[in-house]
Amino acid sequence: MSHNSLTKFDQPLLVELKPSRWLLLTLAAVYALVALVWSWVPLSWPGRLLLLALLGAHFVFLYRLHVRPLLHCAVKALSWDAARGWRLRCHGGEWCPAQLLTPALVAYRLVAVRFRVGRCSTRSLVVVADRLGEDDFRRLRVRLLQSATDEQRV
Repeated sequence: MSHNSLTKFDQPLLVELKPSRWLLLTLAAVYALVALVWSWVPLSWPGRLLLLALLGAHFVFLYRLHVRPLLHCAVKALSWDAARGWRLRCHGGEWCPAQLLTPALVAYRLVAVRFRVGRCSTRSLVVVADRLGEDDFRRLRVRLLQSATDEQRV
């Protein structure tokens, strides 16, 4: 490999997260299947309706957290550079420093990671390939793998 290809992933990374249609369809399919199964549970109708309402509320929570980041704790963007490390932009619009927590799931079309923000708070992030451009998603995966390896060495 040439020197330019090795240093390409050391360049600063700024990722603005778009809403994900694949994540929405997957969540909707899973929650619809769970709702169908819950409807066969031998409970009275008020109990079934309560469980279905809880399931619907949890779907809305995940939608606002990961599909279309609208909650206060939802991550809207993330960046990495050699000087400052990882930073997250949440609902307020301000960038805050973050530390990558291991283990991190980094797959071909999916990334699921957690970051520590501040002393006690964590933020989770699910990135499906359709939330970013192809090159940005590849660079994000490589940077996360390198950061996770660096964390394990320390």
